[in-house]
Amino acid sequence: MVGPLLALAAVAVGAPVAVLLVVSLVIRREESAWSLGSPPAGPVQAAVRRILAVHTEGRPPLPTNQYRAQAEARARLQAGHQARVQARASSRASKARPAVRSGSERRMR
Repeated sequence: MVGPLLALAAVAVGAPVAVLLVVSLVIRREESAWSLGSPPAGPVQAAVRRILAVHTEGRPPLPTNQYRAQAEARARLQAGHQARVQARASSRASKARPAVRSGSERRMR
């Protein structure tokens, strides 16, 4: 008698938690992709929009500094990449291996 009640309690508690997890993941993905203004890509997105009562007309306006912010982000990424390349090159130069000697040169020593 306890087994079925325990299973029912697990479903009763687990189902809402699973729904909350799916809804939060889908909404985060849509917000990061700026896709709330477009039609839903699948049945899960459509269901989440129905659950949250999201009704939009057209794409939301982009931030006024969008292009400047993108350019700054690209510059930061490029600067970081160049710094990593230089650090890698300097570490390789400091770890230079001695030249490999041929067999005849080893015997002469």
